[in-house]
Amino acid sequence: MWCVYDWEVKRYKKWECLKYSGTPRDSYDWKGGSYTGRISDGVPHGQGNWILSNGQRYVGEFKDGKRDGHGTFTFANGGQYVGRFMDDKFHGH
Repeated sequence: MWCVYDWEVKRYKKWECLKYSGTPRDSYDWKGGSYTGRISDGVPHGQGNWILSNGQRYVGEFKDGKRDGHGTFTFANGGQYVGRFMDDKFHGH
C-alpha cells in the first residue's frame, strides 16, 4: 500500500492511503516541491525524486522523510553535489 500526502492542504493530518504496486507513477506535492518515489509510514523512504519549485532537485535515497544515503542534489544554477546525505544534510566532501 502506498500513501500520498498534500502538504499544502492537509498539514499535520494523516496521509491518504491508496493501493499501488511498486513505486507510484504520479508526482505529489511535498515540502514545497514535487515528489515521486517510495513511501513508508506516510513519508518518503527508499529511492525517490524530489523537485523543488526553485529549480533544485534531489534524486536519491530517503529515510523517514529525510535525505539519507547516496544521492545527487542539483542546485538551481546547475551545480551538483553527488555523495552521501545524513539526516537531510550533505555528509562528505
